[in-house]
Amino acid sequence: MREATRLLRATDEPVAAVGRRCGFADPAYFCRAFRRRIGLSPGEFRSSGMY
Repeated sequence: MREATRLLRATDEPVAAVGRRCGFADPAYFCRAFRRRIGLSPGEFRSSGMY
């Protein structure tokens, strides 16, 4: 998830592409795993300015 948060901050890649780069073949599973770990969906994290 550390790499995913870095990519979400540093790139404009779609969430599905970030998930693939982090080893998740299924974008929906990436979003669920991200939400469980971070507390926000990847899109919410990116738009929240939390970083």
